[in-house]
Amino acid sequence: MDTGPRAVDAGAPPRDVDAGGAPMEASVRGFEDVASEDALPLADVVPSGMACRPADAGMPVASALAKVKELLCGEVPTAAEVRAVELDPAAIEGLVDAWTARPGHRVILRRFFASAFQQDDLSYQEFAFQFGEFHPLTANESDILRNVRESFARTAMSLVDEGRPFTETMTTRRFAMTTALLATYAMRDVVAVDDGFNRTDLFPVRDPVRIVLQSDRVIPLERSVDRASPDFMTFTHPGIATPYQDGCPTRRIEYPSPAGVMALEGIVLGHTPLAIPGTNCVPPPLAPADRAVQPSDFDDWRMVTFRTPRAGEATTPFYAVPALRTATEVVLDTPRVGFFTTLAFFGRWQTNTSNQARVLLNQTMIVGLGAPMDAANPSAPADLAALDATHAAPGTPCYGCHVALDPMRQIFRATYTLYGSVQGASVQRAMHGQFAFHGSVQADATIFDLGDRLAAHPMFAEAWAQRVCTWANSVPCDPHDPDFVAAVSRFRSSGFAWPVLMRAVFGSALVTGLARPASSMPPVPVARTEALCALLSARLGVDDACGIDVGAPFAGSVTRTLTGTWPSQRYSRGSVLPSLTVAPTMMLRGGLESLCVDLAARFVDGPDTRFPSADAAASVYALTTRLLGLDGVRAAPVRTVLREHYDSARAVGATPVAAMRSTFVLACLSPYVAGVGM
Repeated sequence: MDTGPRAVDAGAPPRDVDAGGAPMEASVRGFEDVASEDALPLADVVPSGMACRPADAGMPVASALAKVKELLCGEVPTAAEVRAVELDPAAIEGLVDAWTARPGHRVILRRFFASAFQQDDLSYQEFAFQFGEFHPLTANESDILRNVRESFARTAMSLVDEGRPFTETMTTRRFAMTTALLATYAMRDVVAVDDGFNRTDLFPVRDPVRIVLQSDRVIPLERSVDRASPDFMTFTHPGIATPYQDGCPTRRIEYPSPAGVMALEGIVLGHTPLAIPGTNCVPPPLAPADRAVQPSDFDDWRMVTFRTPRAGEATTPFYAVPALRTATEVVLDTPRVGFFTTLAFFGRWQTNTSNQARVLLNQTMIVGLGAPMDAANPSAPADLAALDATHAAPGTPCYGCHVALDPMRQIFRATYTLYGSVQGASVQRAMHGQFAFHGSVQADATIFDLGDRLAAHPMFAEAWAQRVCTWANSVPCDPHDPDFVAAVSRFRSSGFAWPVLMRAVFGSALVTGLARPASSMPPVPVARTEALCALLSARLGVDDACGIDVGAPFAGSVTRTLTGTWPSQRYSRGSVLPSLTVAPTMMLRGGLESLCVDLAARFVDGPDTRFPSADAAASVYALTTRLLGLDGVRAAPVRTVLREHYDSARAVGATPVAAMRSTFVLACLSPYVAGVGM
């Protein structure tokens, strides 16, 4: 029985060499020998569905629990956990609760939510385009993008932590924010971009002042941003104390009144400074310690309420960073509600004069209710004023989709411009949006009504149960499966409690296959980016082994490239399901081998050493217990394989470093790592 790939086949040429030319892989006995019939019980040896079983048998308990625990927190089930479920199959739900409380689950859940709410696959340029320009690059670019992409995932996690109904992800006006992200949202509020991509700077309208940079004295930021202070809009800039560019002023620079928002962006967020009006002189960038937004302001996450101003009320200024650090409420002209009005969602699903927010609306329905706007929608809106009669007149092939799509996308068009600003065009504001989707109809629907309709829709519970099924199995569940129907019912009757849904799906035969014949076993997914990298991160004790997060340290270029193309939970335009696979290919296996080689260079005598070559015995032991997650009787034969591999590599001339890196690669390619869900 072959349970996993060898490091190399006997006699094969070495695939990789270290700097000294020694082979990275040597010909030794592979992990398949460990699982021979005269070794250990298969349930104790083979992870995640790799064990042989009779045609009418269900999933072995050890394999089922390995799949669930690895997906939920990146860890391997203990012998006690396996025994508990063998004695009482119902115990698995309690284990799901325990595993979702593990630290590794927080990272996994955040990435799942970022993908499920379609906030993650976003570049800085796509985000910045909402400002009506290709936004100047900033020294904090990666931190800003990380905040934008993580914000709604953290919002959903906070709502779950608070015990709120999961439907509030559709209606929430409270969002997880950092001080830096609050400043970014507030700055976005003063940059109005109309449907013609004309940019209006509202900052000099609200604050018609000059902006002064000076180096002669230190001015506390609280005074620089206080409208009542004589130092209002005067900032300390040590970098201009001495000449910095021929022909440019020193000690004092003034942007005359009314200064624009771009003159202040570099002071607040570290964007590229604006040239002095009438000259080619550009002030030097502020040092991080001198900017309003400090490095710690990108990590002080908390929930903040967004609301629009009452009559005569001023909006929250983006430059008031000291006040933003303690803010629990901000007042902005731009409405924010649910997952579908974030900077990330608008940036990822940009619209234009041709599309007119149709993609934006379609992706909203896919995320919220798991179904697109198409001809299968039986509901018609009350008002067809927004229907594009030229493109989709009654009787044309396009009418079936557009009859509901166009009046519904008007919910966005009546509220926002094509670039996410507050809609100022009277013709658009006067044409009210209509909601009509699979039995739910509402005339004159606002952007807030859209969230309410998504939350109250009968399709919500099943859509999110299917999303969890797809997370576990890489394919949706059979909607008529009794276990699936029961999971949806439990989720709905619990008041849409997320932990109940996780327990009902991950703790059921929908995922585990326990007590089911092989003919009705759930699919066994290939380890995709999120699962594989969460496992590696948890077992190696690092935050982000694969460099998935923006600006993550250490990850090598090979690892970043491979994880960027690996099957993942991300969604493409118009797709109800992410692009996942349940069939391994040679390309995936080869890619994993390259990834493991890259990681070996990092963790074996590299910048983040975990397995030093100077102590081969200790490192082999650590590979078995940490990277492979094995202990007790299950660890001994695997440790023997790893040690024999190391010794064989040394015997054919490999240096200690090359031999230990090759041993790491062998362990990394084993079913105990590569077999997550396989």
